[in-house]
Amino acid sequence: MKKLFLYAAAALLVTVTASVGDQFHIGYSCPDLEDSFQLLLIDAAKKEAADQRVTFTVEDAREQVDLQLQ
Repeated sequence: MKKLFLYAAAALLVTVTASVGDQFHIGYSCPDLEDSFQLLLIDAAKKEAADQRVTFTVEDAREQVDLQLQ
């Protein structure tokens, strides 16, 4: 089960080799922040983003497609 979450986090984040001074930002539009599976994915992705020195932002779309597309 733990491997599943690690693979899911890896799917959310792309490891990029950057030169010094480059800053990367990844945004994730979550369908519903009340879903415990989504929260596990987000936690794993935040940890990986911190390890990779990438900014990771999560937005709650509250099950509204128009918010997920913005």
